[in-house]
Amino acid sequence: MFGKRRSCFWALSLALLFFAGPSWGGQGVGKALDEAMKSRATMPVDEVIQQFQNAAEQTLNPGQKGNVLGLLADFLMEKREWYKAIEIDERILKEGLRRSNLG
Repeated sequence: MFGKRRSCFWALSLALLFFAGPSWGGQGVGKALDEAMKSRATMPVDEVIQQFQNAAEQTLNPGQKGNVLGLLADFLMEKREWYKAIEIDERILKEGLRRSNLG
């Protein structure tokens, strides 16, 4: 059941990126997040982190930035990179960003 929710979350997140349009500050963030999502399977953790951070920096919307960073934190937890995931969650809190509950 948890896996099904996670899959639904990823699908909804990607759908938001492609259909949110101009509110994401242009097409660059959608493409950057898509590349970050694809990189999770093949790249080292540090490179994936950089991909997600690049995507997060391309949007001015705090909620959307929080969601991108939230996806990164979820990835880090899957990889058992607990301290890095905590750092990302702390960044979300420090910057006053919000994560949507899509699942």
